[in-house]
This record gives sequence, C-alpha cells and structure tokens, in this order.
Amino acid sequence: MPLSWFGHEWLYIVLFTIVGIPILLLLLFWTLERLGYFPRKHPPGKCTHCGYDLTGNVGGRCPECGAKAG
Repeated sequence: MPLSWFGHEWLYIVLFTIVGIPILLLLLFWTLERLGYFPRKHPPGKCTHCGYDLTGNVGGRCPECGAKAG
C-alpha cells in the first residue's frame, strides 16, 4: 500500500517521530547508564559506590553500603 497524504499512514509516521523516537532514546540512555557507561563522579571524601559522606570515617568501609572506602 503506497504512502498517501490522504490516508492515515502519514499520521503513524508523524506520531512515531514525535513520540516514539524520544522514548527510544530515553530507554537507550537509561540502559547505558544502568550498564555503567556513564560512571557517577563523587567528590573526594564521598563513597565511590553510593556517595555517602565519609568525613571522620576511620573504619575503611562505608557505613551506608559497606563498600571499601578509598
């Protein structure tokens, strides 16, 4: 069936372009973030795993998540 400006096929293309592509891009970036392609940067003195403030911690482990401090 050929694409017709008088039928409804063009409407589906426009809707996919306006709605579908942004949703697909959001899912792509969310997936990449979950897989670790965009590592979170924590400032010095924060846990590298969860970001908890380790000021005054002498135990060597994060009390929030248990990750090794360092």
